[in-house]
Amino acid sequence: MKLAPIFLFLLFIVSACDSKKVQPDNATEVDSLAVQLVNSATERYGEYIFGRIESTDSLEVSLNELDKAIEIEPTQIDFYSHKATILLALGREKQAIQILESALTINPDFAEIITRLGFINEKIGEMEIAQKWYQRALVAYDKRIEENRFVVNSKANKAFLLLFTENEETAKKAYSKLKQEYPDNNEIDYLEFVFEDFDKEEFLSELYK
Repeated sequence: MKLAPIFLFLLFIVSACDSKKVQPDNATEVDSLAVQLVNSATERYGEYIFGRIESTDSLEVSLNELDKAIEIEPTQIDFYSHKATILLALGREKQAIQILESALTINPDFAEIITRLGFINEKIGEMEIAQKWYQRALVAYDKRIEENRFVVNSKANKAFLLLFTENEETAKKAYSKLKQEYPDNNEIDYLEFVFEDFDKEEFLSELYK
């Protein structure tokens, strides 16, 4: 069972919404060029992931496009996230960590970026560093909840992180509480089998394939 895409889907719902904060109010021709570059880069990455392109040279082209997009729009956090994803596909975890840390200089409270840094560090065996990122992510989610932004998703992400900061039993209890609090929420229902049949090693191994 490939669990990683399920949780990343939830993460990126919030990421996409939150990243819109840095979009300029009046889009310019330069902005359009940056978007075109990012679309080209991510479409090529998708072709690679689905096996329609085999050479990793295509990912190098995507990285170059993302670098140009970031140069045009250096405050677009999602551009950094896309670049990190491709770096991870190439096995360049350290570089991915660096680019995500750069993104946090734009928005230090971007919970999904912080969470990703925890996952990557745990994947490469940096457990102590990973735990620091997880704790920082929990604080960022709490802040978002206090500000009444993306409350349900933030609570769900917090419950999921308990699988990494606490244990499976604690995470399941947190999820059960969420189900009681939001009985008609489809996103919460969608996560049920993730909590019921979670394999951390599988999650981390599938995370960036």
